[in-house]
Order: sequence, then structure tokens, then C-alpha cells
Amino acid sequence: MTIRLTPQAQEQAPPVRRAGLWWRWTRAVTLGEIAGFSVPAVVAALALGAGPLAQLAVILLAGIAEGAILGLAQAYALRTALPTIATRDWVRATAGGAAIAWTVGALPIMLGESLLRWPPAVLALLAMTLLAAMGLLQWRLLRQHARRAWWWVPATAGSWLAALAAFALVTSPLWQEGQPVFLVIAIGVLGGSVMAFTVAALTGAALVGLLARPGRAVPPTPTQVSGTR
Repeated sequence: MTIRLTPQAQEQAPPVRRAGLWWRWTRAVTLGEIAGFSVPAVVAALALGAGPLAQLAVILLAGIAEGAILGLAQAYALRTALPTIATRDWVRATAGGAAIAWTVGALPIMLGESLLRWPPAVLALLAMTLLAAMGLLQWRLLRQHARRAWWWVPATAGSWLAALAAFALVTSPLWQEGQPVFLVIAIGVLGGSVMAFTVAALTGAALVGLLARPGRAVPPTPTQVSGTR
């Protein structure tokens, strides 16, 4: 069977409304990440005092839940710009990336200070994996719809690095040993809110820049594909 694309299928995508897309993405992702991060923040506080394996299990499950909630929020924001990306696929990619990132992030719980004795190259690779996992899995979907989609991977990694730094700046001076659980949770949610806005704003700018590139392709619709047997 020979498949030919009609001329309409080879047209470029319509221009992206930059301000509208950035605001839609930033609002949705901020709220989605606040809601999503609240799950591991609450779970981690409640799991204090449990054994390392129990903490690891519940944190990983909570991290996957965070990724799924964040993925839903991002998919909602993408509907106007990339309606051909299925919500289910985007949520799976985001939750999968979150699972990888939380697995790496949970290593200190399991290994403690012994982790610091690992070779620096291995630690650097783990850090890169933590930051880039989500963007890498999402890139596999974006590459079908945007030229130079690989740029999404370093852009999201840098955004998460800045967001995690913002989270640490907020929570580190506030968290103290012996605090009641409700206060630990409140501080975590506060830091998560700052982290959420930071990553939402930065990834929103990256997405707008990516989709505003000239020559962005649009996958053909069924009516744009003709074939002969």
C-alpha cells in the first residue's frame, strides 16, 4: 500500500498565541503540581518513623500519583496547542518520569550517607536522570509534533533544577526536628507551591518557545491521507 500526503497535510501549524498559551500552562501546571505534590508531602510526613523500606514504598507510590495529577494538568493546558496528543499518553509519560525521579530521589532514604561515597560520575548521572526523566519521556510524544523537540529535555531539566532550589530555599530554614506533623505538612505544601509556580512558569516559557518555532509540523488527519493498494 502506498501512502501519499496531500498538500494540505504538509502545511505548517497555525501560529501559537504565546501569551495565551503561557498563562494557560502556568495556571494549570501550578495548580496541578500543588495538588500533586501535596500527596508525597503528606505521605512523607505521616511516614516519619517508619522503616526505610516502608518509607520508600509509600513515597514512590505518592510520587507516581503526583506525576499523574501533574500530567493531567499539563495535558489540559496542551489541548489548545497540541490537541492530537492523547491525554492518556501524556499522563503515562509524566507519571513514568515522576516514578523514575522519585526512585532516584529516594536513594538517600535507603542508603544514607553511604551514597556520598559513590563515584562522582555516578552521582552526576543520577542527578541528571532525576532532572531529565520526565522531559525525556514527554519528548517522545512532542517529537511527533514539533521540530527540535529535543530542546524540551534540557529546558525541563533546568526548570526542575530551579524549582527544587526554590523549594529548598523556602523549606530548609523552616523545617526543624520535633515539629508537629501538621506543621511539617504545612511547610512542605508552602515549599511545594513555590516550586510549582517556578517550574510552571519556566516550562511554560520553554513550551511557547518550542511551539513558536517556524516550520512546526502538524500530523495529518485521516481526511488528509490518501492511499492506493
